[in-house]
Amino acid sequence: MCLTATFDPPMEVRAIVRHYTFSIEDVALVRQRRRNANRLGFAVHLAYLRFPGRVLGPNETPPALSYLRNRELSANEHFQELRSQPKM
Repeated sequence: MCLTATFDPPMEVRAIVRHYTFSIEDVALVRQRRRNANRLGFAVHLAYLRFPGRVLGPNETPPALSYLRNRELSANEHFQELRSQPKM
């Protein structure tokens, strides 16, 4: 078996749902964090620790978070563009 297949997170929707759906207790644990970024980070670490059973490296960004970061940039770009438009 390939090590990449063993240690990388799944990319298929069914596998993601099976491995990363949090229980009520998990959600309560995540909600104990004060800020949204801390809650998200804690949830990601919790998910990775459970499957594939490892911690994230210090410079590692999961694919899902890369996508969210790109979406945030798009939203900021849209906001900046709208701000520069003359008032209607």
